[in-house]
Amino acid sequence: MKPPSLFADAGTHQPIRLRWKRQRTRSRRVFSDWIFFHRRIVSFAALLTVAAILPTLVWADFSAFVNEAKQALEQHRYESAVSNFTGALSMLSANDPANCTVLLGRAQAYFGLSKFLEAITDVNSALGCQGIEGDTLAAAYRIRGSIYHRRGNNVRALSDLTESIKVYPQADESLALTFTIRGFVLGSLGKLGRARGDFNKAIQLKPDSSLAYAGLATVYSQEGRSQEAQRAAEQALSMNPDEETARIAQQVLSGKTGGDGEAGNHRTGSLSGESPSRQRQSVLGTGPRASSIAVPFRTDGHVHVKVRFGDGRPYWFLLDTGASHSMIKRALLQRIKSDTDVQELGKGKAVVADGSVHQITAYRVKNAYLYDIPLGDIVVTVPDLPLTNVSNLLGSSSLKTVTIYLDRGSQKAVITPK
Repeated sequence: MKPPSLFADAGTHQPIRLRWKRQRTRSRRVFSDWIFFHRRIVSFAALLTVAAILPTLVWADFSAFVNEAKQALEQHRYESAVSNFTGALSMLSANDPANCTVLLGRAQAYFGLSKFLEAITDVNSALGCQGIEGDTLAAAYRIRGSIYHRRGNNVRALSDLTESIKVYPQADESLALTFTIRGFVLGSLGKLGRARGDFNKAIQLKPDSSLAYAGLATVYSQEGRSQEAQRAAEQALSMNPDEETARIAQQVLSGKTGGDGEAGNHRTGSLSGESPSRQRQSVLGTGPRASSIAVPFRTDGHVHVKVRFGDGRPYWFLLDTGASHSMIKRALLQRIKSDTDVQELGKGKAVVADGSVHQITAYRVKNAYLYDIPLGDIVVTVPDLPLTNVSNLLGSSSLKTVTIYLDRGSQKAVITPK
């Protein structure tokens, strides 16, 4: 994961604008067009250049804590960043206006450690600071929305990002960033028209935003507007984008809009990370958690769904209610181990779709989620030797907390929690 800048936006790794009533100094520009749901997301996805204003540091110890925290963030030393931000907070009185921005800084460090609950707690504390307003208030909502998007809770992400846009005091690059992030969230919810509108607004505010052009290209691709998708992707690549933005644009040009076995490999997610057959999910119902999720069949008749573990990023699975057990590739198992607890259960044999028998190892994986629906602990099997013809498969034994209705008329699978 690339390092976030000091007080960078959670999930986007973009610096935020913080205004202070006392003397103001402008930090150097750290990243351009960095992705916010989720880098390999995620990352994300991801995800733009916004100036960060730091307060004048009144005493040396406080200055040392904050400067060391900034260095630690830039060098991926997130534990050190948390420690130094905590030290800085210990030197502030409860009513000191600096609490707000230091809390937002520590939230970025927690985000780097995938400690999303701690990150959200710090953002919530910052939102409770007396007198928080303007750019700082808008940035706090944007950070929290980014975290929710990174966790796959796009309904709450949409709410926070919309609130952030409402309270922005002026139209600038910070607002362009928020429109870009919200564009990815809307795409994840299947609202492609609104996503396209947000990417266009971001481009109006920041015409050199390679990420906004990459997002726009993904929308056009999913809408079947191939020529416009190609033009937008080429425009993104012509702007010297970062690695993840370039990857999104290149996937559009190659006819892909998702990663290999995972959904959105950058901090904002590539819309819904879906294939060029224009699949998208639509969330039914309202509130922080969808009551039902409708996922379209792919052109080959299969249904692919997003599964995440703990607070990690989501991955694509083939939904197969006819299979008894879930099966994943060993490379995915290694990534899941960084997201949640995994316990080896033992060896065995499994028959795959072509009838061949293979040695497998079974594992218990804690805290699985199908989109935002809890599956609890599930058992997955991993072939001891690589199988080229086996995808990550979600079987019936992992689906005890949901009911699935295959609507052949509308060509959708409707997933509802029990």
